[in-house]
Amino acid sequence: MLFNARLRQIQAPEKWQAYVLKTTYPVAENQLQAYRLAVKQLLAARSEFHPPVAQEVLFQFDRFRPEDVPLLQARASEWLPDIGLGFWSHRGAPTLWTRDEFMNSTQEELRPLMHRVFRIQQEKKALESAWDTLSGTGVLLRFAVANPGEFYEAAVQYYRPQITEISFQSFPFYVPLLDGESLRNASEDDLQNWMCGATAYLRESSEDGGMLMVLRSTNDDWLTDLTAPDKAREIEWHVEFSGSR
Repeated sequence: MLFNARLRQIQAPEKWQAYVLKTTYPVAENQLQAYRLAVKQLLAARSEFHPPVAQEVLFQFDRFRPEDVPLLQARASEWLPDIGLGFWSHRGAPTLWTRDEFMNSTQEELRPLMHRVFRIQQEKKALESAWDTLSGTGVLLRFAVANPGEFYEAAVQYYRPQITEISFQSFPFYVPLLDGESLRNASEDDLQNWMCGATAYLRESSEDGGMLMVLRSTNDDWLTDLTAPDKAREIEWHVEFSGSR
C-alpha cells in the first residue's frame, strides 16, 4: 500500500533548516513499516547520516511506555547504554520542585524533575540495532557529529555551568533537547551553541507531531531526489515549505 509521507518545513535560524516528518507516537502497528521506510529514505538523502560522519543514538527515557521497558532491559547487554541528562535548551536549567509546586500539584500535574537520556555504545551493529528496534516508539534521538568525544565535551562545558542544582551536575554527559518552539525563538548563535558541534539532529518529537530534523544547511536541492517518484510505489513524499522559503 502506498504511504503518504508528509514533510513539513518549520522556521529555523539563519544557516539552518528544520523539518518535521508528520506522525503520531507511538506509530500505529499498521503504519510502522511504512514509517520506518520513510525515515530510512530521509536518512539516505543526507550525507550527514553516513560515514565518515559519526552517529550518536540515544533514547529519551521519559518517553518509554511501561510495555517498552522490558525490551530495553533485555537488550541492555547489547546496547550497553550510558545514562546522561537531556537539557531543554530554551527552557533553562532543570531544577527541583519548589515547595509550592509539590504541595499544590497533583502527581499528574508535577513536571518531570529531569529528562534522562540513554546513550547507545559506539559500535555500528549496536547503533543500528537500537535505531531499527525502537524507530516509531517516540523515544529516539540522534546526532551527526565529526567527533563524538569533542561533541560530548563541548556539551558538558556549555550545559553544566548553567545548572545550579547539585544533584543534576554529576551526569557524565548532557545533550540538547530541541523542538519547533525552541527553533522559532532562537538566533543562529543560540542554535550553534545548543548543538555543540553537531551538524544534524533527529528527535522523535511528540511536541512537534513527528520526527524533527535539524540540519546545518541552507540548500534544499536534496528534496528533489527525495520526492522523486518511488519506483517501488511504497512512499509518496509531500513537502510543505515554510513561508520564508
